[in-house]
Amino acid sequence: MTFGIEQVRGLQARSPPKTLYHYTTQEGLLGIVRTGELWATNVQYMNDIGEFFLAVEIAVERLRMHRFAPGLSINRLSAILVQQLERVKEAPICAVSFCVDPDLLSQWRGYAGSPGSICLGFRSEALGSSAASISGALAACVYGREEQVKIIDEMIGLAVEDVRQLKNHNEDRITALATNFIEQLFSCGALFKDKGFHEEAEWRLISGVQAHLGKYGYRVGKSTLVPYLKFGLRGARWDGEIQSATVGPCPHPDDALRAVRGLFAKHGIMGDVSLSNVPYRYW
Repeated sequence: MTFGIEQVRGLQARSPPKTLYHYTTQEGLLGIVRTGELWATNVQYMNDIGEFFLAVEIAVERLRMHRFAPGLSINRLSAILVQQLERVKEAPICAVSFCVDPDLLSQWRGYAGSPGSICLGFRSEALGSSAASISGALAACVYGREEQVKIIDEMIGLAVEDVRQLKNHNEDRITALATNFIEQLFSCGALFKDKGFHEEAEWRLISGVQAHLGKYGYRVGKSTLVPYLKFGLRGARWDGEIQSATVGPCPHPDDALRAVRGLFAKHGIMGDVSLSNVPYRYW
């Protein structure tokens, strides 16, 4: 029996709140409302790529320290994992970030370069269904080394148990289990964050490892094209997937508020639209 991210207890310890919030630009707002899709960025092109490879570093360290019970197949699994992990250079996982707070100063600051930024509130159940459609997951980010190490150790234990259940301990079967472990490690990497950011309480919608094959789109980034995947959120029409919108600090808040309400009405979105209460001014 092989394991997946849904079987890693450390990643499933928390249930999401009913609503999760995504901060975006005006362009992002229009794209989401018109298409019913979220664009998930490849994690190699996100700001915290160093944190992604933290999971790989921890895994290599723990595998080298791990004292496995005697068994040629288990020792071989460990050797293959260390060898493959040290060569890892690509991260075939895409992610969309969410917050538990719809009106957070640090998030508005992050989008201050785009006047009239918006925070959209999504029904978590709809996000989870969208993730499942491409073998992904909706999960909370993991902050702090101790908790991250526990999760990696749990994954190692599951992989070792898979080896023990093998009836045919040939090289191909062991290599397949090693590949499966690495794919799940990519998912962990997309959720590992430095403890200095724990106040963000970030959640992420992440894709399955195989979901990217032949399906990447490309958008313009600051210095390079950025690959992304599409997460579909709705069917033929909006039906409660978007629950709210908060208009961020801007020079003309009343005009911005009316425009977003008009956009929601045009597309049949019943969510509440309000203004940010954060006294932040950048213009």
